Amino acid sequence: MDQITLKNYRCFREEQKARMAPLTLLVGENSTGKTSFLAMLRILWDIAAGMRVADFKEPPYDLGSFDEIAHRRYRSSERMDTFKAGFSIYEQQGRQIEGMPFDKAFRLDVTFGKKGANPVSLKKYFAYGSISVS
Repeated sequence: MDQITLKNYRCFREEQKARMAPLTLLVGENSTGKTSFLAMLRILWDIAAGMRVADFKEPPYDLGSFDEIAHRRYRSSERMDTFKAGFSIYEQQGRQIEGMPFDKAFRLDVTFGKKGANPVSLKKYFAYGSISVS
């Protein structure tokens, strides 16, 4: 993964983009989003690799219910209706995922909403080169 995007997810209110490198270190004070970032990274990878349903309570990350995951609106106890996350892998010869070489850009964007108390994916967008599916 070359870039991760998060919006309205836990402490990430505004859209945040984090560029990834072969070695990426997460450094910060307690409660600044390091564990939340890693949990979403795993969820996105699971969705992309296996088309699984997102599990926000899979060990070692138990993020709780939708209301514990969605960012709270500014100066309010009301939560956002959705949160978004995605990643991209840019064009580089020799990379592979599930046996498929990446010689084009790959993009996954997921919008999560609420079903009961649980977060569920409402919309998924996949793009590989000039081919896209929503």
